[in-house]
Amino acid sequence: MKRSIALHNDTRELPRLMTFVEKVCSDCGYQDVMSMQLALEEVVVNVMQYAYAPDTVGAIEVHAELKGEELLFVVEDEGRPFNPTKVPDIDTGLSAEERSIGGLGIFIVRQTMDDVRYSRRNNHNILTLTKIIKR
Repeated sequence: MKRSIALHNDTRELPRLMTFVEKVCSDCGYQDVMSMQLALEEVVVNVMQYAYAPDTVGAIEVHAELKGEELLFVVEDEGRPFNPTKVPDIDTGLSAEERSIGGLGIFIVRQTMDDVRYSRRNNHNILTLTKIIKR
C-alpha cells in the first residue's frame, strides 16, 4: 500500500491531512488513528508555520507506505532546513510555567512513533516517521 497527498502551507489544509491519515490507518488495520493524526498534525503544522517565509506559498508532500509491519509516513518540503531529531527532549517533570516554549509537538511525535529520522536531500527536508503495527 502506498498513498500520497500534496498540501500547501495553509492550516486550512489540515482536514484533508486528517482524512488522509484516517484512510491510511483504516487500510492498514491500525486502530489508534487519533494518535497518528496528532503526530502528523504536529509535524505538518510546524512545516506550515516555520519552513517557509511569511506570505510564501510552499508545498508539503506526505507519503504513506506499509512495508510489512512498518507503517511509514514521509513528510517532505522545500522549506528552511530544520532537523527536529536534534531538538532535545523536554523535561516533562517541570510544570508548564517552568518549561521553555517549544518542543512539546516533537515530544509527542517521538512518543507516538517507533522511529523518527531526518535527512536533507536536493534542498528538501525529509522526515520519516515509522510506526510498527501488529495486524
